[in-house]
Amino acid sequence: MNIRLCLSALFLLSLAACGKGGAEHASASGKNASAPAARRLSGADVVRAEVRPLAAAIPFTGSLNALTSSAVASEVDANVREVRVREGEAVRRGQLLAVLDAESLGQSVAEQNAQLDNSKARLKLAKVKLDKQRELLGKGFISQVRSTSWKATSG
Repeated sequence: MNIRLCLSALFLLSLAACGKGGAEHASASGKNASAPAARRLSGADVVRAEVRPLAAAIPFTGSLNALTSSAVASEVDANVREVRVREGEAVRRGQLLAVLDAESLGQSVAEQNAQLDNSKARLKLAKVKLDKQRELLGKGFISQVRSTSWKATSG
């Protein structure tokens, strides 16, 4: 039993001696192998974090749909000479959006005035003829049937 005790003690001492030497060796070589060397940072590498507005923008492509929209139409047929607002810009009721070509509008107005003058002249002539028909009917030179048919074809 004494031999057994001696052998056990010797075995434990040898294990302790192996473990101690191995631990020192592992700790000395483990520091170098597993952890990288420490780096020194300069003052330019270190910045204090602070809250401030974002100065950089990121461009991207996409499409937007308006919540509300309005149809814009012109009351006259003319060419646009100048556009005073840009797409997407907010506008007010009555604001000038575009300038139309006055020359084409002037021609259109002149055309309408010429048609008006022509209609006035035709009306005046029809009134003169009506007055003559009434006068002839009153004097008995034409019949009532003839006067009625003239009114129907002229009017």
